[in-house]
Amino acid sequence: MTLRQPLLLTLLFVGAALAVVPAATDTMPLGDVRAGMRGTGVTVFQGMERSEFTAEIIGVLENSVGVRRNLILARLEGGPLAVSGVIQGMSGSPVYVDGRLIGAVSYSMGSFPKDTIAGITPIEEMLNDDTGPAPRLQPVSVPLALPLSSDSLTTLLPDRLAHPEPFALRPGDVHATGLSAADGGALGVQLR
Repeated sequence: MTLRQPLLLTLLFVGAALAVVPAATDTMPLGDVRAGMRGTGVTVFQGMERSEFTAEIIGVLENSVGVRRNLILARLEGGPLAVSGVIQGMSGSPVYVDGRLIGAVSYSMGSFPKDTIAGITPIEEMLNDDTGPAPRLQPVSVPLALPLSSDSLTTLLPDRLAHPEPFALRPGDVHATGLSAADGGALGVQLR
């Protein structure tokens, strides 16, 4: 009887372990994703209720997020998306085409908040483990780029203009204090 107990206990643990092993999800390689494909995504728009939305693939942007980091562009429809656009809480929402997982919503694209164009990170890249750990970066002292406040222009401009940093002469916001509003007071100027 004592020999049976460990055997039964072992079988019980093995059976329990096998019962919780999830079924493998069928995935679609990025090379098979084409513009015009239609799929379904799953997310939660409110509370804990699972909702589905449709995704129409617009195309694939290669190396857009970095080297060997691609992005699938899709127009999403359904639920409150027509009113809200792609929202931050949708990050990680899986998207399936023909029952195969292509990736997860990771970016809201477009210039306007109500655009329903999303960036989908391909599942292939999420599962790929050849990137290794992130490299350790050494702290570096980097000079601040323009735009500068008017207080520091007189002291810094001669030195800075001799060696401008990349992207240093880009448009930026300038804020003024101590000025009162007047007719036509709103003013925007692009500095070059």
